[in-house]
Amino acid sequence: MRRRCAADWLARESLRFEVVDGAAGTVRVATHSEVDFVVSAIVGVSGLEATYEAVRAGKDGWAG
Repeated sequence: MRRRCAADWLARESLRFEVVDGAAGTVRVATHSEVDFVVSAIVGVSGLEATYEAVRAGKDGWAG
């Protein structure tokens, strides 16, 4: 069942991927308009900017 669901999800025509990296990439992902919930689990200060920007953008989330 799980594999069929994943295959159906991957077959969607509107599915697009973009690879991002670094601090700017994490901020971009955390503040993306289609993101509803952000989990901040990057160790140390590396994830601070993305977490801060997600909060400023009004995203729900959890920091661990």
